[in-house]
Amino acid sequence: MTTGTVDDLVARRGSKGGSTYAPSVTFISPSGELNRFVSAVSSGSPDYAVGQQVPVRFDPARSELAEIDPRNAPTKPATANPRP
Repeated sequence: MTTGTVDDLVARRGSKGGSTYAPSVTFISPSGELNRFVSAVSSGSPDYAVGQQVPVRFDPARSELAEIDPRNAPTKPATANPRP
């Protein structure tokens, strides 16, 4: 596990026609490689803010399979600004 930074909020079409937001996260692997992923989890109101640090779990052999670790993730920010 390592720490990543939310660098964007990606808008997606929700199942009921509205928008949901998934955090895009960058992190550096222990080998020094810069990685970026968009979380598979999104919500109607953003759960994360751009610039927020989050715990990231990943397989060092397959860093493209990274995801925010929900067990250690911080609580929802008071304000978040999704990009349109």
